[in-house]
Amino acid sequence: MHKKKVLIVTDIGYDFDDAMAISFAVNSPELELCGVVTVHDPNKEYCVRHEKALVARRLLSDLGAENIPVYSEEGQARIASDETRKAYSAIEIYTSKQLEALSIETQGGIDFLVERMIESQGNIALSSI
Repeated sequence: MHKKKVLIVTDIGYDFDDAMAISFAVNSPELELCGVVTVHDPNKEYCVRHEKALVARRLLSDLGAENIPVYSEEGQARIASDETRKAYSAIEIYTSKQLEALSIETQGGIDFLVERMIESQGNIALSSI
């Protein structure tokens, strides 16, 4: 069976729907998840955009999908203060030590998406959740 290649763009962290969609994509026999790019919601100033990528990385690791690349919209990760983390519900699932042990790709997520779309010549779907 030929699997449909898919890239996911997500603002994971506020609601469980993003985590469910990523979990579905990882476990679907019909899909091949080729990468995850996390984006920042500018209306939620307390959110540190790179931590979203770390949450996605942790979710994929928990699902046994460590090979799937994760990108932040702007590149390399950094960790927020504990005060910032308290305001950000999904981060509370993981301790700062657990997040610091994770890494994401250094390339910016937008560049990754453009490159993958060009390489695939239209044989990849982009899903924004």
